[in-house]
Amino acid sequence: RQRKRQKDREKDRKTEKKTERQRKRQKDREKDRKTEKKTERQRKRQKDREKDRKTEKKTERQRKRQKDREKDRKTEKKTERQRKRQKDREKDRKTERKRQRQRKRQKDREKDRKTEKKTERQRKRQKDREKDRKTEKKTERQRKRQKDREKDRKTEKKTERQRKRQKDREKDRKTEKKTERQRKRQKDREKDRKTEKKTERQRKRQKDREKDRKTEKK
Repeated sequence: RQRKRQKDREKDRKTEKKTERQRKRQKDREKDRKTEKKTERQRKRQKDREKDRKTEKKTERQRKRQKDREKDRKTEKKTERQRKRQKDREKDRKTERKRQRQRKRQKDREKDRKTEKKTERQRKRQKDREKDRKTEKKTERQRKRQKDREKDRKTEKKTERQRKRQKDREKDRKTEKKTERQRKRQKDREKDRKTEKKTERQRKRQKDREKDRKTEKK
């Protein structure tokens, strides 16, 4: 009987060691899964940040090109107006020299023509100024619309990133809850097995003692 009890205890110790090793391997695998998930989330966040930086750089380059083109158009318009005014002045000087030569013969007619030409130039300058003001207003509206669209795109991107991060956090919380429930079920099953083994050993010892008493009486 002593040998048998010794043998049973040895068997129990071996079983306990085996169970302990299984628990440790289970725990290590669980830890590895959690580490891998954390690493994957970090990689994903890094990739998203890199993508956002690239998008921002691209948008900045586009804005700069838009600004440069706008500046070039304004410079070209200004240069064109200067050339036109220079040409008008040159034309006026030629006309004036011609009028000087004709003044004695055509004093009355020249006076009328001069008045007419002056009025025409005023109308033309007025028309040019009006055209420039309209062009400037149109350009200003276009810049404002461009700026508003850019602002809307940025806001939309920011909102989309926030929604994605919220979704990821929700998913992580659900995964964590699920893992926790699995760990708890594993722990409960392990506890039940240990209790069952302990109860079985107690029954067996009780039975052995009962048998020993019967043998002793006999």
